[in-house]
Amino acid sequence: MVVAALLTLFLVIVIPIYWKTYGWQNFLWFSDVGLFITTAALWLQSPLLISIVALTILPVELLWNVDFLVQLVSSRQLTGLSSYMFDSKYSLFIRALSLFHCVLPVIIVIYLAQWGYTSTALPYSIFLACSVFLLTYFFTDPNDNINFVFAPQSLHWHRMPALAWLSILILTQLILIIVMHAVLKAVFA
Repeated sequence: MVVAALLTLFLVIVIPIYWKTYGWQNFLWFSDVGLFITTAALWLQSPLLISIVALTILPVELLWNVDFLVQLVSSRQLTGLSSYMFDSKYSLFIRALSLFHCVLPVIIVIYLAQWGYTSTALPYSIFLACSVFLLTYFFTDPNDNINFVFAPQSLHWHRMPALAWLSILILTQLILIIVMHAVLKAVFA
């Protein structure tokens, strides 16, 4: 319960700050969705919710951490996921709040080890991923490129239709979820 209380306190601090700094749409980033669901999972002590987060969010969180570490050590971007952490237009305090990305995967893995992996998370994770991508596509500003759904526009890929790119993102995420399902089933079930 201590970790749940700490995450809740963090959310009480971060929600108004992020809302003011980035806007409500920022909460559609997979990592933010994962933070909310993880907090709920801990309060409810729900193996299903932590399994959903592990399937849908854990790969993104791990990639964010690799990207951050590579850029921190070498000043080179790997994916651009964490590039805002090195953007001085945001205060150091605002950027420091995003260090939750470093802690969240640890919390997810600890509670997976404690509670086990629930295989029934698979369809919920697929639904969650598709919903987040569609909500992001239809309700966010293309200039923000949340979850990279507007990459063709922001990277000037003139030959890539927007909906084709969205389909590629969804399909890639679904493949990741299925792979994670197999891995987590083998490791934590």
